[in-house]
Amino acid sequence: MTPECAQSYRQSVWTPEVAQQISASGIKSSFRATKIIAGAHQTDGSVVITVEGEQILSPPDQPSKQRSVKFEYLLKQTNDGMKICGISEVGAGG
Repeated sequence: MTPECAQSYRQSVWTPEVAQQISASGIKSSFRATKIIAGAHQTDGSVVITVEGEQILSPPDQPSKQRSVKFEYLLKQTNDGMKICGISEVGAGG
């Protein structure tokens, strides 16, 4: 992941507050990929990878909940190799 992408992710998704809430809640999460699709290379050398799967959330002393998820990862060639430079959730797979 590029440093810029990591910083953006920490500011907008995985904030210290969110990390603390999840840690304190005792929820466990797992993920099973069901489909991975690489898009065509773009003229700038980037490529979008689409990942669909099932996320399972297991709160303590409660039944697990499952949800379909679909993410797109934008990868670009850097001096250090291919790096994730963007992540977005695009909706549930179907």
